[in-house]
Amino acid sequence: VTEGFAESLPTMLGPITASCKYLAQKFPAPEHIYVTGHSLGAGLASQFVSAIKQGSYGDVLRQEVGSWAWDNATLIAFAQPIPGDPAWAANFNTVSPKSEHYWVAGDSVVEATDSRIVGLFIDKGEHGGVQKKLSEVANCKDNPHEVFVIRAALLRQLASSNAAISQKLGTENTWGDYAKFSTMIEGESMSAVY
Repeated sequence: VTEGFAESLPTMLGPITASCKYLAQKFPAPEHIYVTGHSLGAGLASQFVSAIKQGSYGDVLRQEVGSWAWDNATLIAFAQPIPGDPAWAANFNTVSPKSEHYWVAGDSVVEATDSRIVGLFIDKGEHGGVQKKLSEVANCKDNPHEVFVIRAALLRQLASSNAAISQKLGTENTWGDYAKFSTMIEGESMSAVY
């Protein structure tokens, strides 16, 4: 896997385990576990799902939070940097065939087209999961790597199969700011003016 992700993952596992144990005490066990993130968060999410599916960390979670369906953990990544080499990606896709990766065409982080990236290890790897390349958003001058651009592209794609839901979601504010993890779980977002 990419060195930076490999070094970061072990620092995350303790807090993730503690968070999952906290949630297991407060809520019923989920039928499915979706692990998601954007950009760096997507790269780390892919490593987390990989650790569950391919590594011994899955055994730790099955022991610590045994009521959860860890075998159903699925990655849903957005604008992910390349997390590993082709061998890692092939194995990941075998053990997690329902995982998906969404990004907008022209995203230099995902497509490794930035002159600072081309030629580095990250340019020689592969993404995990089913690749879902979204078309550019018409008249959009923003960076295709931005979350709100990806959301607009997803809504546009949804419009072709379900225009009513796409329109409804297009008018709703889906963003929230939270002071800490526990307030996010309780749904207590901070009020913010942008």
